[in-house]
Parts: sequence; C-alpha cells; structure tokens
Amino acid sequence: MTASVAPHRWFVSGRPTPFAGGENERNWKLALREQSVAPIDEQGQTHLEVRFALAGARISQSGSDLDNLIEPVVSVLVNGLGWAGGRRPNLQEIAAGKRSADIEGVQIAFGAAAATWSSLLLDEVLLDDIYGGPLPRSATEPEFAEWVVSHMVGPLNGRPAAVRLWFSDSATNLGEIATGRSKPLIDCLWPVLGGRPGAPDDWRIQDLVVRKSGLNHSGVAVFVATAR
Repeated sequence: MTASVAPHRWFVSGRPTPFAGGENERNWKLALREQSVAPIDEQGQTHLEVRFALAGARISQSGSDLDNLIEPVVSVLVNGLGWAGGRRPNLQEIAAGKRSADIEGVQIAFGAAAATWSSLLLDEVLLDDIYGGPLPRSATEPEFAEWVVSHMVGPLNGRPAAVRLWFSDSATNLGEIATGRSKPLIDCLWPVLGGRPGAPDDWRIQDLVVRKSGLNHSGVAVFVATAR
C-alpha cells in the first residue's frame, strides 16, 4: 500500500502489542515514543500507514487483530506526539498490514494522500458493495451481519483477508479504531471472515484500510477479498 505523495517514513523496532495489552503494551508505547519522529503538520499529514512485522505464529493468533494493534500506534503518534494535528478525527485514512518477520516492529508512514491497493496481492473478491443501513454498535447486532450474508460470494474458509471500509460520512472518527464505528463493522463481518457473533475471526485480516469522505454514495463501501 503506497501513497501517491511520498509520506514521512520510519521504523520502530520492538514487540507490537495490541490495545489493552498490559505491561507489554506500555513497553511498546515507550518504544513508539522514543523511536518516532516529530510531526510535520504543514503538509497536512492525515493518512496513516502502518505495516506490522510479527514473529512466528503471532500473525495467526487472536491477539494480532489489526484494529487492536493500530490503537497504541495512534495513541502515541496522534495523542502523544501531535501527528494529524493531535486529533484523531483529523485522520482521513488508516491503512494497515501485518506480515511474519524475523525482526519485530512496525513501519510507519504519515502522508498527505490516500493509499492505494496496487501492491496487494488479492485473490478472490468475496464482498464488494455499499451498505446503507444503520451502523452496528456492537459485535452481536444482526442487521449488518445479515446484509453480509446476503451480499457475499462466499466465506473466507480459513484464508487471510484484505478488508476495506470506506465511510461516506466525513465526521466519522477513524482514529478510534479499537472502540469507534469501524470496530463493530469489522466484528460483524464474521459471516465472511469466520467465527460467530461476538467472536469473529478478525485476526485473519492481513490488510485493513479504513477511509472516510469522497465516496459517491451514502453509507459504507465494504470490500473483502482473500489476500496472499
């Protein structure tokens, strides 16, 4: 996932730890603060890209959910260091990925332009449509999940996934990735990702993009494909 305008990039080494990760999360946030660069606000850096490098089997464990891994990064960079003007609602896009690697850490990039999916290797598109109903507020609400069932080609069947959620509402706070409007949508994708209501296999999401505004339709554009 690369941006059309070269973003500011840097790498933070350490053990990527998800939201609510206790002492490990505190150590990870310290590494993020100590190894990150100062914000450059004059270029309107509102598009965040993060690529997590995870050792061994961590990539396929439930603790490797991308939304939860993103949260500590946003907390340190936006709330702590002042990227995106120091305000989470200023984020126009978050593009994230995770891969297995020998050296753990995260590649971070803040840019002024939207990311593309040109570098992703996608296999089968399982869902690609606009959802115009009420957004779910919990992982167990049935309406969006029923819409997923009626619009998906088929389930993921244990494969890694690429997911994109594109909100038409420019007021959507993408920065609250682990607790905001994106989270219940991700959780309610369980019919295509696998799992069950309240316990989705969202750890199978290998690439995730959440974006807002610029959509020609009202609602949320939902895209799910198998990834390599």
